[in-house]
Amino acid sequence: MKYLKVVGCIIIICLLFVSCEEPYYASNSLLNSKEKAVLKDLDQRFGKLKTSIGETTFEFNMYPNDKLYIPYDYWLQVRFDLSFFLDVKDSISINTEMNQKVTKELKDHQYNISQAIIQAFPGKKISGGYYISGYLYPYIKEGFFSYEYYSWCNYYGVGEPPSYKWNYNNYLVGDFIWTPNLDDEGLER
Repeated sequence: MKYLKVVGCIIIICLLFVSCEEPYYASNSLLNSKEKAVLKDLDQRFGKLKTSIGETTFEFNMYPNDKLYIPYDYWLQVRFDLSFFLDVKDSISINTEMNQKVTKELKDHQYNISQAIIQAFPGKKISGGYYISGYLYPYIKEGFFSYEYYSWCNYYGVGEPPSYKWNYNNYLVGDFIWTPNLDDEGLER
């Protein structure tokens, strides 16, 4: 009986990390040929990162906007290995110095990704960052979770808050900025 409980717990834990499906957005198959080519380029250039504690991988999803109440043209999600990020954040085998080194590597990696996509779509408002979401119980779509780190954008609102909020036309393309207000609790210690 003890064996059955342990196996059941392991299966549930494995499902947590395997079933990170994106619940709300259209798939990359709906992108035009230029958008698909940019994603392929991002994957080839930035799909793997060798950090000070080992290699980690990323997947790219891009969501074009067609809604007036969303300020950006594209949202770039950089899906990450959740167990790697949680180890960086919480593992006692990674000391503070190593944590800071790896988080700098991850942040620099995200900055390089942002510059590549901004260059690929000049004049477009883009939001991005490391993002993953899914369900603890994917078959019944219960227990939604999401994590977001090192978010950024290249646009800003004009006018006085909150007048510019939630209106596409009240945002202009600008310089790259980090948007930590969108992030979950930091990876850094």
